[in-house]
Amino acid sequence: MHQELTRAGHRVEIWSGRSDEVRVETDAWLAEHVGEGVSARHMRPRADYQSDVSLKEAWLLAEPQKPDLIFDDRQSVVDMWRRHGIVCAQVAPGDF
Repeated sequence: MHQELTRAGHRVEIWSGRSDEVRVETDAWLAEHVGEGVSARHMRPRADYQSDVSLKEAWLLAEPQKPDLIFDDRQSVVDMWRRHGIVCAQVAPGDF
């Protein structure tokens, strides 16, 4: 899907709640499963234990331009994106 979105002129970014302590492993996984050149733009800073909702909302509020579309799984994060008027495709049920 990444290639299709990119070819259609969309900017594709990965905003992960995973710790940046595993950035190398995350970027390797993304390259293998999503495509070469894809890496995480945002990752949780080391020793940052705030909720995914707070973390991703802070990233969103710091962006000069809102994303057009988000893919996420955690219900509380999906709800946050939608509160901000962003279309969010929930990729799997996630009440964890």
